[in-house]
Amino acid sequence: MEGEKPETESDKHAETDGQHTESAVQRWRDAGKSARQDVIDRYWPNIIITILGVLILTPVAGVLMRSARTTIIGIAAGLTLIVWLVAYQIDRYLRMPPQKPEPARSETDAPISKEDVNEIKRQLADLYRHLKPPTEQITKKYPGLSIQGVLSLHLIQEKRRKYLFDFGQPDKDRFSIYLDPDNVLTLALVAANSEPYNVRVAPADMPLDQFAYIAFEVAVGDNSTFLRVFVNGKPTAALDLPFKVNPGKLDPTGGVVGADLNGNNGARFDLAEVVLYTSTLTSDEIERLLQYFSSKPRNKFVQFNGSQWMRQMGSGHGLQQEIPEVRPIFRDLDAPATNDKPAER
Repeated sequence: MEGEKPETESDKHAETDGQHTESAVQRWRDAGKSARQDVIDRYWPNIIITILGVLILTPVAGVLMRSARTTIIGIAAGLTLIVWLVAYQIDRYLRMPPQKPEPARSETDAPISKEDVNEIKRQLADLYRHLKPPTEQITKKYPGLSIQGVLSLHLIQEKRRKYLFDFGQPDKDRFSIYLDPDNVLTLALVAANSEPYNVRVAPADMPLDQFAYIAFEVAVGDNSTFLRVFVNGKPTAALDLPFKVNPGKLDPTGGVVGADLNGNNGARFDLAEVVLYTSTLTSDEIERLLQYFSSKPRNKFVQFNGSQWMRQMGSGHGLQQEIPEVRPIFRDLDAPATNDKPAER
């Protein structure tokens, strides 16, 4: 900036020396406080016990000496000390930092054994080898929302919803995929007028504890609306409405993977692939997507344990999680010794 005096090298050294001096003074002060606290913690209980003993004996001596004045002084001093002692203990308790309980280690946080690695690779290889688009020929695209993913679901025996994906707003324009309290896989849409619609997958049609290709779609036509779920290319659940539903904005930005919109009520699952579209896919597009899945190395996935989640930050930013405690685990099947690092932010 014009008129600004350039900073010289000596100015930088002077500033650095000043910072070092200030830091040394602060360390000296901290050391003094620590030393005083050590003295209080080590000797103060003995001092209090000694004074308390003297003050208890004083009224006793007053009674034995038949001196009312000595007795009253001793009782008053003893009560004063007791009040002060209680106040001191309360103050010390309030100043203590809260003890954080050691977080329970989830079974999903444990390293994967060699046997598990081989089994997961076998599952993925077998799945990709047999992946096929839906037998129904789909030639028309519809506006709406489509999630195509390869994942493995694991049950949590809790009577609540367990969310895999949740996009939109709490009371409208919402697209959600979750296990209901009875662990039935559900695709739900809350329209712009806050009217809910959902479709459920029969438990017999939903593989558990193994990877599967699952597609969830909401399509809005001119005079109709449908919600559909495909498992391994087969239609397993559908809701066809003979009228047009206004789904609202259905904006994935701000949406959550692994929990609800607030980062609660998570599901336990492993996610190997996921893509999201703002329209449904044709048969040709699905076939190309499955070819893309099959051509990728089958050696990585992200693991959610029911309390871990990530948020969609918009185009170009992808999924992120800034809180280390709830960041899902990135599993690298080719490096099982180091496969428990958190997923990238």
